[in-house]
Amino acid sequence: MNLSACLIVRNGERTLDACLCSIEEHVDEMVVLDTGSTDKSLAIAGRHGARLFPFSWTGDFSAARNEALERATGDWILVIDADETLRPIPREEVRALLSNSGIIAYHTWLCPKAGWTVMRLMRLFRKHPWVRYRGAIHEDIWEGVQKRLAEGDGKIGQSGIVFDHQGFDGDQQSKHLRNIPLLLQELQRDPDQIWHRQHLAHCYYETGRKSEAQTLWEENVRRLRGKGSLSLLDSLSHVALIQRMLDEGRDAGGLLKDALSMFPESPDLAWLQGRERMTRGRFEEAIPCFERLIRWGQAKDYDRSIAYEERIFDAYAYEALAVCHFRLSMFQEAGRYFEIVRTYIPGSVEHRLKARFCAVLAEKRSGNPEGH
Repeated sequence: MNLSACLIVRNGERTLDACLCSIEEHVDEMVVLDTGSTDKSLAIAGRHGARLFPFSWTGDFSAARNEALERATGDWILVIDADETLRPIPREEVRALLSNSGIIAYHTWLCPKAGWTVMRLMRLFRKHPWVRYRGAIHEDIWEGVQKRLAEGDGKIGQSGIVFDHQGFDGDQQSKHLRNIPLLLQELQRDPDQIWHRQHLAHCYYETGRKSEAQTLWEENVRRLRGKGSLSLLDSLSHVALIQRMLDEGRDAGGLLKDALSMFPESPDLAWLQGRERMTRGRFEEAIPCFERLIRWGQAKDYDRSIAYEERIFDAYAYEALAVCHFRLSMFQEAGRYFEIVRTYIPGSVEHRLKARFCAVLAEKRSGNPEGH
């Protein structure tokens, strides 16, 4: 079974070589659709033996991706972006996936940026005329895959394929400005797209249009009330609003309660609930929030439909536990947690000193001052 890698590129010389190096042993061809590069991207792709095709950018990611699919000759498609790399994986493992006749598509994994957990995406699938991308932005193939499933063509499998994304490094202003009109276009077509409104709010916030971002987040929260089927992707407007309310010292308790009633399994909301309780001096009640995050992190059984900052499951959670126990005058426990933080942040002088200070206080409390 032949495997075609499909990617679109424009001025990707900084990351393209690493991208193509990471996949070349696994794929039978590389289809690179160029939407107007003026840098060395074409030369880099040529050195890797990629099949190059020019494409006039129309402001529609699906149109570009589907053109690449049309150019592919393989039985299977692997979709990767020019600012991503495939994590090392044995070639035979990838080939075993392709040889499974009962599978039409696989869930793969994407780490959106360094220090974050992976999230589930569908990037490996059999080539089929029904399977085409939809949407000018946040494009996906789910409609075509569902049609194949309904016809009984096969099942969806799970894979160990992981992509690492480098595209969020550095200044993101140009991407935000590029995405705003695309998101507005999609929302004009379908105003009920919660995720597109959330992303638009994020773009507004990051480009200084904070009041407009606030309005969009609040609109999302209103739209979600009474909505039947919810996913954790829907929770992100609540998370953004609560995060900013806490950062600004405003009372977020009411909104947090509503959010948790809708998204009780959200790690982000568990983190914010712990923070909110700490700001109100309710340290004993905050402790279970951070303990739950640590359990989630150890078991890796949290929802993977979105990504989270990794440290809320370890270093940040342990540090919060240390602070809570310190404020409750439980100095020995606080010191133990500060020591645990040091295992996640090696060489941290701050946490070494805090752990030592807690040990001194614990000694004094026990009636056995150090050195006597």
